[in-house]
Amino acid sequence: MKEWGVLYLDFNIYKLNTDKVFLLPDIGCIQLRDRINNYINPHIQEVAILGIPLTDKVFMFACSKKIDDTSSSVFQINDPNSEFVNEMNLQLYNAALKTVATSDQEQLSKIVNTIKGCV
Repeated sequence: MKEWGVLYLDFNIYKLNTDKVFLLPDIGCIQLRDRINNYINPHIQEVAILGIPLTDKVFMFACSKKIDDTSSSVFQINDPNSEFVNEMNLQLYNAALKTVATSDQEQLSKIVNTIKGCV
């Protein structure tokens, strides 16, 4: 999304430096919608954030500057109990059409048990 030399997205990269991994779903990304522009119809929500697991150790967010005008950054995650990792994996699991891949069976079991506990 580039118009006249202005980039309207921030890219944030999250790199895991722990034994934890990001799930790799059978979809390309997770999408979060929000009202970015003002239209006559107030119910229109556009894709505001894309979350893409690049590998099981690297996750990228592309976020509209109209939502949060921050600088692009790289974040190192060193906490093995990171809530960010847990939340992203839950979102990736829920967004998957049928399958997720992971090298950490224990972590996948915890996510499945969390979801079963919520149902």
